[in-house]
Amino acid sequence: SGLKSIPESIGNIITLKKLKINNNLLEEIPESLGNLTNLMFFHCENNQLRTLPESLVDMKNLSNFICSNNCIEYLPECFGELTSLRTLSCYNNKLTFFPDSMGDITKLEDLRASRNK
Repeated sequence: SGLKSIPESIGNIITLKKLKINNNLLEEIPESLGNLTNLMFFHCENNQLRTLPESLVDMKNLSNFICSNNCIEYLPECFGELTSLRTLSCYNNKLTFFPDSMGDITKLEDLRASRNK
């Protein structure tokens, strides 16, 4: 058992700095998440996510993003706009490529992407 959905209203909590929604049954994340521009840590591993919202790239302060152990097939094309990102862990998903914009994340220190298809 676990959370099956996250309400769109989560985007109203604009003071949120850390969001950990690990080990649930989530298949999607609401677009309103992009409103969380103060978010620095977003952990959503061990769910059933297939996609990530395009609005993810609006979280300009995001420095730690963990989305491992899901079913994610691609990262948003403009993922490179997350220029504050230092840690990206996306292993054990269904990724087959990174968007070209990844090269714009010049602060990235830790990238974990093993066991993708």
